[in-house]
Amino acid sequence: MKRIGYLYEQIYAWENLLTAFRNAKRGKASADLSAFEYNWEGNLLEIQEQLRDQDYRFGAYRHFEIFEPKQRTISCAPFRDRVTHHAICNVIMPVLEKSMIVDSYACRKNKGLHKAIRRAFWFYQNSHYHYRLDIKKYFYTIDHQVLMNKLERKFKDRKLLVLLEQLLGTYDSGAQYYFPTGEPDVCELIRPRGIPIGNLTSQLFANFYLNDFDHYVREQLHFPYYIRYMDDVIVFGESRDSLKKAANQILSELAKIRLIPNEKKNYIKTNALGIDFLGFRLHENRIKLRSQNLVRFRRKLKSRRRVTDFNQLLRSINGHIGYLTAGHTKKLINIVFEDIEFSDEKRKWKMVLP
Repeated sequence: MKRIGYLYEQIYAWENLLTAFRNAKRGKASADLSAFEYNWEGNLLEIQEQLRDQDYRFGAYRHFEIFEPKQRTISCAPFRDRVTHHAICNVIMPVLEKSMIVDSYACRKNKGLHKAIRRAFWFYQNSHYHYRLDIKKYFYTIDHQVLMNKLERKFKDRKLLVLLEQLLGTYDSGAQYYFPTGEPDVCELIRPRGIPIGNLTSQLFANFYLNDFDHYVREQLHFPYYIRYMDDVIVFGESRDSLKKAANQILSELAKIRLIPNEKKNYIKTNALGIDFLGFRLHENRIKLRSQNLVRFRRKLKSRRRVTDFNQLLRSINGHIGYLTAGHTKKLINIVFEDIEFSDEKRKWKMVLP
């Protein structure tokens, strides 16, 4: 495997930092961003100088909870760090992308939720059984040393590797996310683990962490009908026995990188029963929206019936529509719209999805 070098200098190149700044601020608004933007050129020059001198220090995270679609802790880095994250990803992402399989989705260009759903649906229609697997607390259990070993096999640029190791060192999810893959071990307990949900780099690292695993399932276990969306995995096969044998090998492979499955999503079923995947249900010849997501969408619309900012309403609704239309849902969405009336100071109206 050819290792890539001479990348570190590309991170702090002015054009790369400028692109990173523009990407980091797109669609965002915060006091932190406003303060950075007030003297953006000087701030970018400071980042450039610190990176050039190998004296860059990442700041502290601000943590907050979200509860939809499930409870998670989001870690928000200072805006200057988010610029640096983008600058790093601009340089290393093309290198890491080259080794990824075609059916690894999430946080990749032209590899979003819609394509993942459609691809899974095709696999579903052309097979008879499936092994469904989800990693338990995935982001919180990614092992720092395992990840660094994988990165060192890709990059030989020592300055870059030191920067990436410093970035990983800004976060540790703690011993509560130690899930033994064998006999409990005190040394294993204190190993640094976890990457923060919220960083652009975390999305890239999380996708790359399972890259060798993807190749293992496809090329060594010989299951071409395989799809992964971050830590949501489906292996499609023609018999229950072949999948059962593969499942044992798959779990052993995951244990090598200190991961275990979510107990509720680790099963083999016939395709005739349908498949739940990314908030949708693949069943017969339809991609159906799961009822809990429909309820969530309806509740969100009802909370915004009184409109003070029409553009903000559109942005919010468009985000949901972009997700929901991954399935065969147009008729269902319009039924929801028909029940909800929006209004502002001058008028009332209803939405329609054309």
